[in-house]
Amino acid sequence: MIAAAGVEVRGRTQSIDWREPVRALMALVLAGTIVGSAWAYGGGYLSTRFHVCLAILVTAPLGVLLTIRRHGDRRQTNWIVVATALVWIAGFAQTLPLPEEFIDWIQPSATEVTRKWLPEAIVSEASDIQPGQTLSIAATYTKMALAVPATFGIVCWLASLVFSARRWGRFFLASIAVAGGTFSFFGLADAIRLGRDEAVELRQRLIISPVGADDPFGPFVNNNNAAGFLNIAVGCTIGLLALNRRRLPTSPTLSAVRQNRSSDTGHAGATDYRRFIQVLLAITLLLNIAGVMGSASRGGFLGLMAGGLAIFALRLRTTPPARTVLIVAVLLAASVGLLEVLGLRAIFAARLETLYQGTALEDPRIDHWSDSLNAIWHFLPLGAGLGTYRFAYLPFQHSGGPRWFVNADGMPIEWLLEGGLWLLPIIVGGIWWLVRRSAQLRSHLDSLGPKDAIFADGMLTAARFVLPAMLVSQLFDYGILQPSLLLSVACIGGALIGIANRVANTRRLNDLPMDAVRSETTSQPIVAGNRRPQMPIGKADSAFLRAETRFAQPLALIMLFAGLSLATLALSRGSAIEKIRLQRDAYRNQSLLEFPDLEGKIAAVERVLLKQPDHSEAHLLMARLLIDQQRQIGASYLVANNLVPAEKVASWVSPRTVRRAYYARASNPKNSLHDLLMPTQDISQWKRAREHAIAALYHCPLDDRPRLLLIELDMLSEQPQLTTPVLIQQVRILRNRTPRVMQHLDRLESIPIVPSPGTPDEMTE
Repeated sequence: MIAAAGVEVRGRTQSIDWREPVRALMALVLAGTIVGSAWAYGGGYLSTRFHVCLAILVTAPLGVLLTIRRHGDRRQTNWIVVATALVWIAGFAQTLPLPEEFIDWIQPSATEVTRKWLPEAIVSEASDIQPGQTLSIAATYTKMALAVPATFGIVCWLASLVFSARRWGRFFLASIAVAGGTFSFFGLADAIRLGRDEAVELRQRLIISPVGADDPFGPFVNNNNAAGFLNIAVGCTIGLLALNRRRLPTSPTLSAVRQNRSSDTGHAGATDYRRFIQVLLAITLLLNIAGVMGSASRGGFLGLMAGGLAIFALRLRTTPPARTVLIVAVLLAASVGLLEVLGLRAIFAARLETLYQGTALEDPRIDHWSDSLNAIWHFLPLGAGLGTYRFAYLPFQHSGGPRWFVNADGMPIEWLLEGGLWLLPIIVGGIWWLVRRSAQLRSHLDSLGPKDAIFADGMLTAARFVLPAMLVSQLFDYGILQPSLLLSVACIGGALIGIANRVANTRRLNDLPMDAVRSETTSQPIVAGNRRPQMPIGKADSAFLRAETRFAQPLALIMLFAGLSLATLALSRGSAIEKIRLQRDAYRNQSLLEFPDLEGKIAAVERVLLKQPDHSEAHLLMARLLIDQQRQIGASYLVANNLVPAEKVASWVSPRTVRRAYYARASNPKNSLHDLLMPTQDISQWKRAREHAIAALYHCPLDDRPRLLLIELDMLSEQPQLTTPVLIQQVRILRNRTPRVMQHLDRLESIPIVPSPGTPDEMTE
C-alpha cells in the first residue's frame, strides 16, 4: 500500500491526496524529458537543451507545491543542490563585466588573452562596441553552459520529492531501462547496416541513427555518449531486478513478508508473474549490455566493467560466489554471442584489443590532453570559463590531432581548464557526500516498511552500478554534459537523497518520547524502526548544524531557479542562432540563388543582438549572412544578364575573388572597390559585415573564424598592411593542427597586400 507520500503503512490504507497527481505529472515530465532528449540526437543541439530547460522550469513550481507540508515534517539539507548553486554562482561571476584592473589582479590570463590576441588596429575600429572585460574568454558560451549546474541541481531536488516514492521510482527505472533497450535494439540494427553496406544509398537508410554522423549509435550522434546512456540503462535494469527479488537477505522483516506470501492463495500466480517480469528484465539487460559493446566505445566498456565489478562485490556479500560468477559469465557470453550473431563481434574485438595491446595510447586524445595540461596551467586559478574549452586550448596546440576539440573527451581535463581550482573540488565533494549518504541509507533500511525497503535497496543497487560506470567512462568522454545522461544521474541521486531524508525523519521521531510523537502532526505516516542507528543519518538535524544550514537549501534553490531562467533565455537565443546556422550550412554547397529568405534570417539575428549585444556567435553569423546576401544579389544580376552561367556564378561573387581582383589592381590610382561590385550590390553592407566580424572577435578573442572572415574582407580595412599579417599569424597558431584551415590560409596569404597609392609610409611599415 502507498500512502500520500509513498510510504507503506501497516494495517491500513491512506487515501491518495492531491500530492499524488502532482507527483504523477512530475514523473511523466522528468522521464519524458530524459528519454526525449536522448531521442533528439542525444541532446547535443542547443534547441534540445533549450526545451529541456523549459520543461524543468515549468515543472519546478510543482516541486514547490510538494514542499507544502505540516510543521513536524523536517527535511534534510540536500547538499547536492547547494553544491550546484555554488557552481552556478561561480560560473555566473565569470560572465560579469568587471574592472580590468581587478581581473588582472585575480586572473591575469583573462586580460592577457585580450591584450595579446586582439590586434590594436582591430581594437581601435571596435570603439563603438560596449567595453567590458569578463573572467570568461567566451562569455556567450559560459552563459549557455550555466544550464548544466542549474538543471542538475533542480532535477536532483525534484527527484528527491518524486522518485523517492516507490511507485514513481519504479516508473523512472523502467522508463530508462526500456528506453535503453529500445535504443540498443535499433542501434544494433543500424550498426549492422553501417558495417555491411558500402553503398552510400544503403547507408542512408538507417532506422534511428543520425545519417552522416561520424560515429553514431542509436539516436546519439556520438557512440561514447550512447554507451554512457546505455550504462545508466544497465544500472536501472539491475535495480529493477533487485526490486523483483522476493526479500532482502539482510532484513528479517522481509523474511516475515515472504512467509506470509507463501501462504497466500495467489502465491503461484504472483510467482509466475514475477518470473515473467524477470525474464523481460533479463532480456532488457542483455540488450543494454550488447548495446554498450556494439557501440564500440572503449570508455563505455570500461564503465560497464567498473559498474559490473561494483555489483559483483555487492553480490559476493549476499550470494554464493559460484552463483555470482555464473551469472556474470552467462551475461557476458550471451552478449558476445548476440554480437556474433549480428556480425558485430569483430568490430568490438578490434576496439577491445587496443586496450590490452597498448595501441589505445596512440589515440589523438592522449596527445591532445598534453596540450590541455599546458592550457590548464595557464588559466589557473579561476579557469577559462564554463563552456569555453573549444577556444581555451587552441593557443597551446603542439601535439594534438587535426580535430577541433569542442570538448576534452575527458571531463577532469575539461573541468580543470574551464573551472580552474574551484570546480573539481566542488564536484568531488558532492560525489563524496552522495556516496556517504547512500552508505548511511543502506545501514538503516529496516527503518522503512518491507516494500519500501526493497525499493530503497533496488535504487541503491542501480546507483551502485551507475556511479562507478559514470566515473570511469567520463574519464574518456563528455556525455555527462548531455541532458539525457545528466538528468538521469540527477534523478538517481535525488531519489536516494529523498529516501534517506525519509529515513532520517523516521529515526528522529523514533527517538522522541511517545507523547511528543503524538503531538507532532506530520504530512505522512512513518513506520518507526526498533533500533538506534550506528551511523547517524540525520546528522544535519543537530541543533547547531540545523541553525547554520536551515536556509542553505532554500537559498540555493532560489539561485538555481534564477540561474535556470537566465540559462533558458541564453539557450533560446543560442538555439535560434544555431537553427539559422544549420540552415545556412545546408545551402552553403548549393546554388546561392536557392538560399531562401535571407532577409528574414538577418532580421532574426538582429533581434537576438538587440537582446544580447555581446553574443559572439550572433555577430559572426550576421557577418556571414550579410555577405551571403550580397553574393546572392550579385549572382542574380550576373545570371539575369547572361554574363555568367548559374553553375559558375558562386566563385565570381566570392569575397576571395573580389579581394584578389582588388589587390591585383591596387597600384592603379583609380582603384576602387565600387568598380568590382555589381550595380545591385551595396558596399555599405560589406562594411557592416566586417563590423560584425570585428564584434565577434572582440567578444571571443580566441576564435579563428572571425579572423578568417576579416582577412577575406581586409580590402575594406583602412590599414590591411597592419592587421592582416597579424591575423594570419594568429590563425596559424590557433589552428596549426588543422590542415584544412592551414590550406585555406595559404591561399589567402598567397595574395600580396599592395598598398593603395597615397598610403602613408608609416602605415606600410
